[in-house]
Amino acid sequence: MNASKTVVASAGYEFSPKENATITRTSRWAKALAVMFFIDLVVQIIDLNILGILVDLAVALTFWRGATMFDAVVSTEGEDVPTMLEALEQMQTAFTIRIIVTLIATAIGLLVGIGFFVQYKFLHDASASEPEVRVEDVDAPLAGQAAERPDGEHDAAEGQPAAK
Repeated sequence: MNASKTVVASAGYEFSPKENATITRTSRWAKALAVMFFIDLVVQIIDLNILGILVDLAVALTFWRGATMFDAVVSTEGEDVPTMLEALEQMQTAFTIRIIVTLIATAIGLLVGIGFFVQYKFLHDASASEPEVRVEDVDAPLAGQAAERPDGEHDAAEGQPAAK
């Protein structure tokens, strides 16, 4: 049986060098995500996408603040646990914003897709825009062409007599 250890952390707890290395790597990844959102922010500014600008700015700043808090966990003494909790709150906020925006965008995409499907499937009148094709139309000659008779001769469709 594996018994899990419960560690009660006090305000004066200090993370070990190995734990600090993990926190430092996490900080780097959070900063990398923040930079990616800042780059996307520039694209949103160029596109004049106000909603994209606001979302990317909020997420980028939140990831950056969380990364800064992770750095503070490593560099400060005596306040590792409260600082770590602040960093985790920043990360949670960034993830929450992204998840909510993604869910809203997915819902809008689904509604638009369903709308196009309904419009095409149920509201589109195929008979108004496409001519009806009949079987006898398939064998009829096109305008300007002479019809071929079963015996291989051509009818005088354009005023020319059939050759014998």
